[in-house]
Amino acid sequence: MVFIALIVFLSYNRQSDRCQSLDVAGPVQSGKFMAFEASISLAEQIADFIGQQIITGELKDHERIQEQKYAKQLEVSRGSVREALLILESRHLIDIIPRRGAVVSTLTVQHVENFYEVVIVLYVLLAQKVASIWDGDDLKPFMEMARNMEELVKSRDEKEFFSMTFKFGLQANPLVKNTYLEEILHNLAPVALRTRHLADTVNQYSMEESMDFNNKIIDGVRLRDMSNIKKVVIDYYANQRDLAIAAIRSSEEQVAG
Repeated sequence: MVFIALIVFLSYNRQSDRCQSLDVAGPVQSGKFMAFEASISLAEQIADFIGQQIITGELKDHERIQEQKYAKQLEVSRGSVREALLILESRHLIDIIPRRGAVVSTLTVQHVENFYEVVIVLYVLLAQKVASIWDGDDLKPFMEMARNMEELVKSRDEKEFFSMTFKFGLQANPLVKNTYLEEILHNLAPVALRTRHLADTVNQYSMEESMDFNNKIIDGVRLRDMSNIKKVVIDYYANQRDLAIAAIRSSEEQVAG
């Protein structure tokens, strides 16, 4: 989750302007209750909660999503859970099957290949857009945060490292100003997160590779080197694609064995 993909992940977690009445005490997180945010619709918050379990692999391919279980756990109505499931279906995280209900969608090798075929083009477009419009001191915050992230890599503070990547991406949002591109990346963000998590399960050098990619992208953007930006993005995400595919095949072999 670095410079290019950051806007995707950030837009996935952005708050909705809608404000709805909440019918709950709050969702369960790590065994504790927390209050829902009034600025985000209840269904979206439930979808985010379940979606995170799918992204991290806590919920497996084909696993059934039980409405009653989540309604009880989160102290919400089944109608709210049902609405959340429709959101998750639109995010390509679940399939809703007649007479069976909602199940976690399968992430196959073909799905991963198709996904990266599309998003690599979008990420190149995004990076080149930033390169073409930055001005003055626009890149200073990125460079400062990149230095801080390098220290986190040295200390192996993975949690804070990836937390800072979100803050890093916030700096890019005002520069891009392309609502169509942002909306497309927003819709693809859950799959991006899911494939990224898969890749990280077989990559012990994820932080170092992310940091190297980060620095190369900053250099390319600073120099407005469009051809180099394209090469860096393609090389990095092709590797991410291959790692995710390797993780899927490894899992398939374990099941078959």
